[in-house]
Amino acid sequence: MGYERVTSPTGTYDIMTLLGADASIHGFTYFRLLQHPGLMDRVVGIGMEYSEQVKPIVAESYSFNAAPEAYDALEKSAHFGKIVVTI
Repeated sequence: MGYERVTSPTGTYDIMTLLGADASIHGFTYFRLLQHPGLMDRVVGIGMEYSEQVKPIVAESYSFNAAPEAYDALEKSAHFGKIVVTI
């Protein structure tokens, strides 16, 4: 299974491959955190505590004038890392 299936809105999965790999698919959104007061604050607090250790990987940088090209690169989903538009 490639990452393109994870990042696209739909995907086709072979059930026998999933069963053979003892794999499962689980959906998750951050909206679930909003159902529990204080949990989002805790998650943000932990994130801030470790924020100095997290360094984003930049795939490509574009000038503001080249924003349409940045959008095209983002839409293709062939990059690994962040697409950055500088102003």
